[in-house]
Amino acid sequence: MSLDPLFSPLQMGSLILPNRLVMPPMTTNLAGPDGSVTDRLVDFCATRARGGVGTIIVELSIVSVEGKRLPNNVGIWDDGQMEGLVRLAGAIREAGAVAVIQIGHGGRDSNSLYSGQRPVAPSDLQSLFRGTTLEIERPAQLDRDGISRLGIPRQDRY
Repeated sequence: MSLDPLFSPLQMGSLILPNRLVMPPMTTNLAGPDGSVTDRLVDFCATRARGGVGTIIVELSIVSVEGKRLPNNVGIWDDGQMEGLVRLAGAIREAGAVAVIQIGHGGRDSNSLYSGQRPVAPSDLQSLFRGTTLEIERPAQLDRDGISRLGIPRQDRY
């Protein structure tokens, strides 16, 4: 079985991937406590791109501050974070890879210790996640308007 296709470009619509090697999103805790992109995060992703990975999926990037799951989640909730995200995407592209970002919200797994705000989620059920010593908080239940207020990042801003 030949591995040639693995290292061949792949066209998806108008997007051309340099190869089929993909770095999946994984938590690095390399962002700043305010969700900002750090030099270490840029270097982490660009190094993998220079090493031959064709697509880099940047780790979970939180769309709303109360959705922080960890102290150093990448943030995409504030215009002040955009400069770093643009710099990160540029470094990945400059190293020869396609940059993709995973967006999300921690929901009931969020913690006010990291955000300073009570977690919010589609229901008020407490998290089942017991991987830390943090107190498990009961989130506030969101209605449709609350979900809309969380915001979805616009593609044209990046």
